[in-house]
Amino acid sequence: MAAPIAIRTSSNFEVFHTPAMYPKSPILSFPPPAPTAGRPLAERAGMNLRIKTTFGVPNDTVKYPAMGHIQPHRNNLPRRRNPKRMPSMHATPVTAHPEKVEEQLQEKAAVEVLEEKDELYNEKFTPPEPYLPSQTHQTASEYVIHYAQPRMAESVLGVRPEDSDHLQELLNGLHLAFVKDAATEQPKQPSGKAFTHIVNVTYAAASESSRKGTSEQTCKDDVQRLELVLPCDPPTHTYTLDYTVRRAGLGLSDAQIRTARDFIAAALPRHVVDASDPNADVCVLVTAPHGRPADVMCVAAGFLAYTADREVSDILRFVDEEVEFDSIWRGEVSDDECARTQAAVRS
Repeated sequence: MAAPIAIRTSSNFEVFHTPAMYPKSPILSFPPPAPTAGRPLAERAGMNLRIKTTFGVPNDTVKYPAMGHIQPHRNNLPRRRNPKRMPSMHATPVTAHPEKVEEQLQEKAAVEVLEEKDELYNEKFTPPEPYLPSQTHQTASEYVIHYAQPRMAESVLGVRPEDSDHLQELLNGLHLAFVKDAATEQPKQPSGKAFTHIVNVTYAAASESSRKGTSEQTCKDDVQRLELVLPCDPPTHTYTLDYTVRRAGLGLSDAQIRTARDFIAAALPRHVVDASDPNADVCVLVTAPHGRPADVMCVAAGFLAYTADREVSDILRFVDEEVEFDSIWRGEVSDDECARTQAAVRS
């Protein structure tokens, strides 16, 4: 047995260690030998890999001319097409030689084409008549042709789009309609009574351009009126190609939307939720010129969203899904106009 080895610790106590106190190591030599590196797969398989990065011009390379590929559609050459068979109304006799049938058909088609050209060239030319001339001045100083007016919606549909006001009851006490301008006679309730509060969205007259974008509240004949003058000019083209009224987007300003909200809220404080309110005879009408349903819907939806503490999009979605509503009031407000109305009534 090996002699013990004395080791003095920091506390001046001698500690004896013997090799028998530790297990024997399986490694006979230290440090252990490094692992042997294996041969590469290419060397073991007997294969060599050579990568070539430069190439010469092969002898069998086809050299195209500078003008490119010779193709009919690139060089404006006639296309190589098989002759088409022309339909013939006359019976073609069957020959004993099938190889001559194609030649006979081609000759027959050429004769038919020449006959059609002769008919076109020999036909007497008739000059077209002018477009509906209603009156002609033959004087040399004023040679003017007055053409008839194009057909409007009343001649096609039998009624003008502006003849219908599309009166729609949004809820009890709130109606929507179209009117030409504020001076036009306002529509009445289905019961025949006049409206007590009217919100008129209108255009400014040509001589009153300074009124654009303004709001004016008046009272006449016991009728409260709020006139919202649009900041934009009236459209020059009222009808589209299919004789329908051209639609316009939201034209009211944010301040005008808030003014209309406060005006309707003062007229209908609790009437929309309580039918037994003493102001049950109060009825509000929101109008706009034909082709501007977005302004009317934004005013009405903004008031309802503000009063019921709902989103404007929820009010408009309810209107769009209600099949009993007139289609002219549904789906007329875009997402951007809806977000703008929501921000205006909440500010």
